[in-house]
Amino acid sequence: MLDIPANKRLIVALDYDSQKEALALVKKLGDLVGFYKVGWQLFMTSHFDIIEKLAEMEKRIFIDLKMGDIPATIQKALQNMPTKSAHFIELMTLSGLGATVTAARQGASSQDLKFLMLTVLSSMDESDIKGLYGDHADLKKIISFIAEKAINAGCNGLIASGDSVRQIREQFGADPIIVTPGIRPAGADVNDHKRAQTPQQAIINGADYLVVGRPITQADDVVAAAESIISEIQEGLDARAAANKSKPTGNQNSIQEPNSHFATAAG
Repeated sequence: MLDIPANKRLIVALDYDSQKEALALVKKLGDLVGFYKVGWQLFMTSHFDIIEKLAEMEKRIFIDLKMGDIPATIQKALQNMPTKSAHFIELMTLSGLGATVTAARQGASSQDLKFLMLTVLSSMDESDIKGLYGDHADLKKIISFIAEKAINAGCNGLIASGDSVRQIREQFGADPIIVTPGIRPAGADVNDHKRAQTPQQAIINGADYLVVGRPITQADDVVAAAESIISEIQEGLDARAAANKSKPTGNQNSIQEPNSHFATAAG
């Protein structure tokens, strides 16, 4: 997957209150950025109209609604969702990982839609996990468990913070698509992301795509901000390629090239 250009790995989060604001940013960024995430904040005001408009502008779309419910509801929701223009959609599990993925696939209107399972929110750290599940809970073990169940159930990939990407790559190799949120340039405010990483480090760890919101959307110069992050992504790709060359054959799990069908799916 190292052949995917740096700018195509950047997913800009359209975390706005109105469609007008979101589309203004997309127009400003022009051809520099081709992939956008639509989450609850924008979706609640624009619904699927924003998805259709982004598709008309020939942009790739990541629908981040963290879909999780009983299987029947997930299946019907996907049947009623105009997902033909979308590329990625995020799932979370409330009723079993296998059942969730199966229901989503049965309901999807497009065979090209890639399902990504949320591991653990980037706003949660070890103390939050223990507060939620008890003192015995372990963040790394929970991420590993969810990742394994999701991949075995047929998910195309995972949503995982940068600090857990290497762990996932060591466990599964290069096949799963990994989309990493909570990305912050060096020295930037991490906001509510407790496990933030820089673009370069997340890519070095093995992330395929990076989701970036406020460092771009709240920047004085959004184009310059996006260009800077793309530059950091390229630095990460260069470092990853160099590491690949220096590693012995058969010892490249975290950075090796993916199988062909996953490369096609992610690209």
